[in-house]
Amino acid sequence: MRTDRSYENLQAPSPTVAVRCATLPVTRYPVGSENLSPLEHLRLLWSSSPLRESVAVSSPDLATRIEDVLSGRSEPSERRLERLRAGLLRFALRAVTRATPFGTFAGVADTDRSAGPLRLGSGHRRHVRVDPAVAQDLAQGEDVPLVPHPGLVVRGDRLVVPVRWGRRSGRATASSVRTSALVTQVMELCRDGLTRSELVARVVESGVPEAAAGRLVARLVDFEVLVPSAGRSMFEGLRQPGVPDDVVRALEGYATAPWGDGAAELAEAQAALRAAHGAAGTSTGSPHRGAFVHVDTYLDVRGAVPEDLVKAAAAVAPVLARVSPVPAPRPGVVRWAERFRERYGSALVPVLRAADPERGLGLPEKWDEPDPSDEADPERRRLLSVRASLLDRARRTGTGSVTLLDEDLRSLPHNGGWPSSYDLFVGLSQRDGRTVLTVTPVGARSPGGRGIGRFTLGNADLAERARTWAGYDRAVHAEAVVAELDCGTDDGALNVVGMTVALHAATLALTGSAGSREDDRRIRLDELFLGTVDEGSLGLFLGDGTPVELRQLTMLNTDQYAEIVRLLLEVGQSGGVAPRWSWGPVGGLVDYVPEVVYRGVVLSEQAWRWTGGRGSRDAVSGWLREAGLPRYVTVGDGDNRLHLDTEDPVHVDLLAGELGERPAWVHEAPPPERLGTIPGPDGDHAAELVVTLPTPDEHRARARRWSPRPVVREADDEARRLDIGKGWTYLTLKARRDRFDGLVRTLAAAAGARPWYFVRYDEQGHGQLRLRVNADLAALGDLFDVVARLRADGTVGEVAVRTFELELERYGGAVSFGIWQDAFCVESQALVAGAALRVRSSDDEPDYAFAAGLVEAWLSVAAPDPETADRVLELVDEGYAAELGPDVHVLRATARQHEARASDAAAALGEALREHWTAPSAVDAVRDATVVQSALHLFCNRLGLDRREEFVVLRIADRARRKERARAGSRAG
Repeated sequence: MRTDRSYENLQAPSPTVAVRCATLPVTRYPVGSENLSPLEHLRLLWSSSPLRESVAVSSPDLATRIEDVLSGRSEPSERRLERLRAGLLRFALRAVTRATPFGTFAGVADTDRSAGPLRLGSGHRRHVRVDPAVAQDLAQGEDVPLVPHPGLVVRGDRLVVPVRWGRRSGRATASSVRTSALVTQVMELCRDGLTRSELVARVVESGVPEAAAGRLVARLVDFEVLVPSAGRSMFEGLRQPGVPDDVVRALEGYATAPWGDGAAELAEAQAALRAAHGAAGTSTGSPHRGAFVHVDTYLDVRGAVPEDLVKAAAAVAPVLARVSPVPAPRPGVVRWAERFRERYGSALVPVLRAADPERGLGLPEKWDEPDPSDEADPERRRLLSVRASLLDRARRTGTGSVTLLDEDLRSLPHNGGWPSSYDLFVGLSQRDGRTVLTVTPVGARSPGGRGIGRFTLGNADLAERARTWAGYDRAVHAEAVVAELDCGTDDGALNVVGMTVALHAATLALTGSAGSREDDRRIRLDELFLGTVDEGSLGLFLGDGTPVELRQLTMLNTDQYAEIVRLLLEVGQSGGVAPRWSWGPVGGLVDYVPEVVYRGVVLSEQAWRWTGGRGSRDAVSGWLREAGLPRYVTVGDGDNRLHLDTEDPVHVDLLAGELGERPAWVHEAPPPERLGTIPGPDGDHAAELVVTLPTPDEHRARARRWSPRPVVREADDEARRLDIGKGWTYLTLKARRDRFDGLVRTLAAAAGARPWYFVRYDEQGHGQLRLRVNADLAALGDLFDVVARLRADGTVGEVAVRTFELELERYGGAVSFGIWQDAFCVESQALVAGAALRVRSSDDEPDYAFAAGLVEAWLSVAAPDPETADRVLELVDEGYAAELGPDVHVLRATARQHEARASDAAAALGEALREHWTAPSAVDAVRDATVVQSALHLFCNRLGLDRREEFVVLRIADRARRKERARAGSRAG
C-alpha cells in the first residue's frame, strides 16, 4: 500500500520547549515543626487553601480523614495521627519542590521563545474531567449508544476481543463469544450505534423474548464485544455520555473557581459525581484512589527559555545514549526475537499466531532479566571502564563532582537507532549565580512529544506542538503506516495519563477507548504481522509487507498493560529508547557516587547508598553523620523523589520511613532557595523543562522499507507441526558448549543410517544441543539408550522430546523445506565424517582459514549460481554491519589477516552437497538469496561460530571468491 507523502520534503522542526512548574513557591517550604504536636502541625499545614484543594484532588480519602480529625468527628490514636501528619507533610513538600505535573500541585505550559524572561502569572487553568473508571460506568447507561468493539477478530466460530479493558477481568485479557445468527444480527444492528434499550427492542422485534434479548445484550457488553461509543470523549471534556446535567454544572463550577481557592466547589462536584455513579448501578470497580474528579493544570507562563539552555540540552541527549546501556528492547524481548528468527526466518507471522502458546511462541518471559553473556559484550565492558575511570578521577581529586570529557566518549559507539525525535527532561536550579540544568531521573524519551502528549486534550498550543512532531515522525517513516495505540486498561489511573488527542490518521484498535473518526484508518490486531528487519530485530507489518510504526505519545508505564500490548509497543516503536545516566554494575559495588557533569549540565547528582537495616530516626541520623550527607537530599524512585531537610527531625523521620529495610540511594538536592528558578506573584517556583529535539542523523534508526515477504498462513499448519512420535523426532539436550562436538559424534553413531541434523543453541545462557532424526520415536530405542547413559554420567543435563513447528516460510514452503532439511542432514553427516565439527585451534581461537574453506565449498554448491552467492554475501554484510555497529571495522580488519584454506573436509562436503543439489528431487527447492542466507547461517552455527566469528569467516570466503574470479578472468583474457 502507499502511505502518507505530505511530509516528503523532509525538514526537521526547530526545538520546542515545554515548562513544568510547581504551582506553590518554594518560599513555602514546610519545616517539620517538631515543637508542635502532630495535631497542631496538621492544622497548620491544612490552613493552606491551595494545598487543601490539591490534596482533595489527588487523594480525596486522605483529605476526608484530615477533615474528620480537625473537625472533631474522629479521634485517632497518636500513631494514626502521626501517619496523617506524615502523609500531609509529604504532599506539602512535593507541592513546592516537585515540578512533575500532578493534579493542581504542578502544571505544564508551552513557551513562546521570543518574549522576555520566564515568569509565572496567576491565571492558571484547570482541565477537569471525570475519572475514567467512573466515566466508563456512566457511559454504559441506557441512553448511551453501543457499537461493536473496533478490534473484534473472527476466529473459527467465535468473535474474539484480543485485549479488553473491563475491570471485571482484573488485568486486561482476551474474551470471546460464540457466533450465532442472533449474535450476527445484533452486531449488524449496532454498526451505527444503538442504545441498550433500542437494541433490546430491535432484537425483540425479530421474535426473541424480551428477557432473553436483555440477557444477550448484557452478555455482549460484559464481554466487551459491544462497547460504548464515547471513546476519546471520555477524556476530553465534561459533557460526556451518561453524565447528568447537574454533575456537569458542578464540574464546570469547580473548573472556573478562583485558582487556589476551589476546595468547596471541588467537594460539591465530587459529591454530585459520586451520587450519579451510585445511581447508575453499573459500577464495575472503584475510581483510582477514590478520586472521582481528575485535574490537569495548564500554567499561566509568560516569556521564553534562554537559547543557551536549549543548546546545552541539545548537546546532552546524544551523550546519554552513549554512556548508558539502551534499555529497549528489553532482554526478554531480545530472547523472544531470537526464537522468532529461528522458527520463522524472514516470514511475516500474524501477531496473534506468534503470541499463541500452542500455535506459536507464546509471549516473552522474564522481560527484564539480563542474559549472563551481556557482561562479556565488548561495548558494555568499554562502558564499564568509563564509569570506573570517573569514580577513580573523583577519588583522586577528592571532590564531589567529576566532569565527563569528550575524550572519555571516544571509545563508546554512537548507539544509533532512535526514532525521529526525542524529549529531554531537565530540572532547573541556581548555582553560583547562574541557571544549571540537571537531567531528571526520567532522562530522555522518544519519540518527541511524549512529555506533553497527555496534556494535549485540554491545551491547543500543546496539541499543535505534538502534531508538529508527529508529522515529522511520519515524514521520517514515509514508507510506513504510523499508527497510534488505542488501548485503555483496567486501571483508571493509567487511562488518565494514557490518552492524547488524535495525532495520526491510523489507529491500532485494541480496546476502543479512542472511539472512531471519519478519517481514521483502524487496524485490527488480526491484520498485524511480525517480521524481522535488517538489523535482526523485529518489526510490525501489514500483510502486504508495509511497515507499521506504533506510537503512544504519553509517559505511561506500559508494564501495566496486557503482555501482548507490551510486546507490540516494544516491537512497534523502532528505536523507542529511554537513555539516562546509569552507573550500571559499578553502582552495586560502592556506597557513594559523585556528581557527573558534561559541558555544564549535571547528568547525575552526588548520591550515597543506604545499605538497609532498621530505619529508625536514630539509625538514619547516625548514618547521615557518618556518611557526610549534605543538609538537603532527595529520596525515592523516578520523578517521584521527596525533597527533605536532614537537619529537621521530622524530615528525618520521613526519610527513615522512605528508606526502610532495603538498600536505597539518597541524592544531593539544591537548597530550597536555589531550587526556585521561575518568579511568580508570591515567590520563586521549582521548574523543569521538556526540550523536544530532532534526532541527529548518526543516532536515528534506519526507516523500515517495504519488501515482499512470505506470510505464515493457517492452511500450511498440517505440514508445519512436527508432533511427538510421528515422522521426525525432535530432541533437545542441555550441555556445556565445549561438549557439543563430542556429543554430536556420539549421537550420530547412535542414529546410524537414519537421516539426522543438529543445531547448536543458547537457551538463556545455557548450552543446548538440538537434534532432529528422521524416525518415529518408537524406532529410536538404541539412540535413547545412549542418551540415558549420557544423562546418567552427567555429560548432558535436561533432556526433552518436543513438538516443533517447521520453518516452512523461511525455506520457501513445505516442499522446499523438505529438500533443505535433507541438505541439513547431508552437511551434518559430512561434517562428522570429515572431522570438521570443530573449527578452532588448541587455544580455542577460531581457525578462520579452515572455516572459510568449508563455507566457500558450501556456498559454491548451495547457491544455484554465482550471482545468488554474491547477493547472499551482500545480505550478510549489510545485515551484520548494522547489527554489530562500530565493531564491524575491527572484524573486517581481522578478516583481512586470513586466507581461506582448502581441505579434504571441504572437498568432501562440497561433493556430498553437489550430489544432493543436482539430484532431480531437489529441483523444486527455493534457492533465492534470502533462503540461502538463512541456510548458510545455520551451517555456520553447526561449525560452532558465533555471529561475530561468522561475519569474519564470510568476509574471508567472499574475498577468496573474488580473487578466484579475478584469476579466472585473467586466464580467459
